[in-house]
Amino acid sequence: MNVAGGAAWLPYCMSVRLRYSFGESQNSHVSFLAMEGSHGGRSCWLRYEDWEKCKQRVARTVEGANGTSLGDASQGKLRLVAETMQRTIQGYLQQMRDSPLSGGSAAT
Repeated sequence: MNVAGGAAWLPYCMSVRLRYSFGESQNSHVSFLAMEGSHGGRSCWLRYEDWEKCKQRVARTVEGANGTSLGDASQGKLRLVAETMQRTIQGYLQQMRDSPLSGGSAAT
């Protein structure tokens, strides 16, 4: 998911489903529902464990965003959550690419 509506920033086809509960700025809440991808539902990850770890990290990122101020509130909470998720996924992919333990399990 790209904050502009596309997935050009990520070379893997994936989607993240969220639930946004409306309320005043202090009471709005974003919940992680699911993360899905192409190639059997887990995008291009070769190891199921890596895909699951990434999903867990994204879920924690979304839930953690509810209790923190993510920056300029005038941009909107969903946009800020989407940008934070994007950075989380990109960071995880970079970590997998650089880590000798993952065996390069993310396809490039």
